[in-house]
Amino acid sequence: MFHCAVQLPHLKNTSSSNHAAWVLKHNVEELLPLPLSEVRRRLNIAEPEIYNSVPDDIKQNLLKPKISETQSERERSRIKQAHA
Repeated sequence: MFHCAVQLPHLKNTSSSNHAAWVLKHNVEELLPLPLSEVRRRLNIAEPEIYNSVPDDIKQNLLKPKISETQSERERSRIKQAHA
């Protein structure tokens, strides 16, 4: 039997994925170029109020990579050095 600390997140994740399956019933490629607000309106998806309440500077700090360079930046640097 799963320990509660493992079981609850697993159940929440499974539940979320089951609820999200309906999105694939829509023409996702048609929705991609649309503004996010329009996609939310068409799919009847509410604004993420909690996420939106977090100040932008805090979100940027939390979401930025914790490394100085991404893999693609390192690869570009190596290519430039090889051609120099």
